[in-house]
Amino acid sequence: MNRDNNTDDSTKMCQRKTTLITKQIVIDVVIWCLVCVPVLALFIHGTPFKLGFRCDDTSIQYQYHPDSVSVPVLLAVGIGVPLVTMVLTELCRTLNKGNSGRRASNMWCAVKGFGFFLFGTMVAKVFTETLKFSAGRLRPHFIDICRPDFSKINCSLGYITEYECTNTEVSAKLMRDSRLSFPSGHASFSFFSAVFVVLYLHHRMNVDFSHLLRPTLQAGVMLLAVWSGVTRVTDNKHFTSDVVGGAVLGSVLAWITFYKVTLPNLKSTTDNKDISTYAANSELEPSTPSPLLRKDHSVNNIILIRDPILKDKTMV
Repeated sequence: MNRDNNTDDSTKMCQRKTTLITKQIVIDVVIWCLVCVPVLALFIHGTPFKLGFRCDDTSIQYQYHPDSVSVPVLLAVGIGVPLVTMVLTELCRTLNKGNSGRRASNMWCAVKGFGFFLFGTMVAKVFTETLKFSAGRLRPHFIDICRPDFSKINCSLGYITEYECTNTEVSAKLMRDSRLSFPSGHASFSFFSAVFVVLYLHHRMNVDFSHLLRPTLQAGVMLLAVWSGVTRVTDNKHFTSDVVGGAVLGSVLAWITFYKVTLPNLKSTTDNKDISTYAANSELEPSTPSPLLRKDHSVNNIILIRDPILKDKTMV
């Protein structure tokens, strides 16, 4: 009877836990979608702040070049590397512990970690796009894309605010994009992804067969982020200050996302006992009242103290 009651209690606990997890997932997905709304609104209806320029400003007269790191490649690497890293890290933790009862808990950490990572990337995107449209900084290839009609511009005025772009060979999206230089979106995203992975490996990777594997992986992802930022300068898409600003923004948001959101939730997951293990143990071994588990030596000690004969024997 006691075993049946324990089985029913464990089943109810599993059901409550499953219901809670389902609610959390649904609510978090809704919140993530709401965070995406500002980004979509800026992409569809956003208009960058219109800055002027000087006719002798050579910093915005570079030739336009296609991206060395395209957006699809950036997203594939920036999202794929963290996903693979988290899954393999938690798998290594499971194999090192040799405890199958913790397998579900460790893999759930990978799922939660990746979910928080996606949330952080979208928050970083909101910050980046808001700054881009608010600053309206001209890209280094702005003149090549805009091709303003200098015959109608009085360059003697110095700072020109009234001008008209005459290039009809480019799309309206590319024309608008030429005013979105600061900060670098590539740098913001790549450094967010890299710093998040570095912190995740630092706190979660636990291997005993190598001391250099973790720092090598951390250096590798940071190198990818730095290389992505450098290409934005060499492709004439950004100024160095744009890349530095994007890198700082992405790194700071990654630090906040990991330490203030991700890590506390991962600790709470690993500290909780796995439900499936609890249910299995409950079925096999019914709970025993703690007084019955009192060790024998404590009883013997009491007898020795109360029995002077036995006490004398022990003194010999």
